[in-house]
Amino acid sequence: PGFDGVPYQQNHWPNASSLNSPSTRPTPIHFTAPLTGPEYDTAYKQFAFENDLPRIEAADLGGSCVRTTGAGCTNPPPNDDGQPVFYPYFTQLHNCSFVEGGNFGTGNSFGGSSAAEFGPLYFYTVWLAGGGGATQVRTNNYNSGPHSISSCENH
Repeated sequence: PGFDGVPYQQNHWPNASSLNSPSTRPTPIHFTAPLTGPEYDTAYKQFAFENDLPRIEAADLGGSCVRTTGAGCTNPPPNDDGQPVFYPYFTQLHNCSFVEGGNFGTGNSFGGSSAAEFGPLYFYTVWLAGGGGATQVRTNNYNSGPHSISSCENH
């Protein structure tokens, strides 16, 4: 169940050196803040980051995350030796575009790590299938809560 593969090795993700110069790393994917409105030219006022590590780390997939309490849930996730590994995060650049990878050294990296960016466990109540109306509190995600993108209006 450990996160040991290539996707969890920091040296395989884009970073600041891959933005504007040749690098052994891939170039990052740039994307703009999502837009809304009749002409799709108005930025949303807020957004949130979310990842599904609790679901991936759940016991039914061989992990140790107890999704009803949050015990054993980790961000960043562990390798087979129980040590934390790299988990990519986003940076908002000064032109309001976003990139995903490691440290880009410019713009807003929302704390500069997956733990800081994706925030605490997000608990919610679900109906239990066949439970006759019974519910259960569960987590499948980390969620940052709202971030403002008001500085990106009309970009």
